[in-house]
Amino acid sequence: MAWIGATAAAAHRAEEQRKQQEQEEEMSDYTSEDLSRDWEFKIVRSESGAFRKAEVVQQLIDEEAKAGWVLLEKLDNRRIRFKRPVSARGRDMLLPNGVDPYRTSYGRRSAAPAAIIALTVGLLVAGLLALFLASDAPKLESFDWIQYSIIGVLVLVILLLVAIKAATRGRR
Repeated sequence: MAWIGATAAAAHRAEEQRKQQEQEEEMSDYTSEDLSRDWEFKIVRSESGAFRKAEVVQQLIDEEAKAGWVLLEKLDNRRIRFKRPVSARGRDMLLPNGVDPYRTSYGRRSAAPAAIIALTVGLLVAGLLALFLASDAPKLESFDWIQYSIIGVLVLVILLLVAIKAATRGRR
């Protein structure tokens, strides 16, 4: 059951990315002047939607300006497009350490894929333990160790979900 949910979430994310790519291509209506002046373009993405805050956008603009990038447009709270003259490439080797002129992501990566995998594994283990308990094969006098194992797995899953929620709350 969890696998179906994870698959559906992955399919939804893939469709969302396809739509964003189509939107970006439609919005990439560069003028002949842009293209004749040898500009290069890039989009910086934030999985957490950090660009909804003006101070974050300004910080990104300042950081990108070090490599010659100029704000072209803010597409939404997750994507900002920049441009710079191709000639700026010649100064890339002079940039301070840690400045990547071709970075395309901003902020931390999402914890969602790891959470989905952990939740799926936890549910799979709990399901296997439940099947073991329901079968007639074990003829032990006490199943205390199995019950404690199930409770332990459930507690781990709950702690994982709380930690992920706390981590994502801090990025907003």
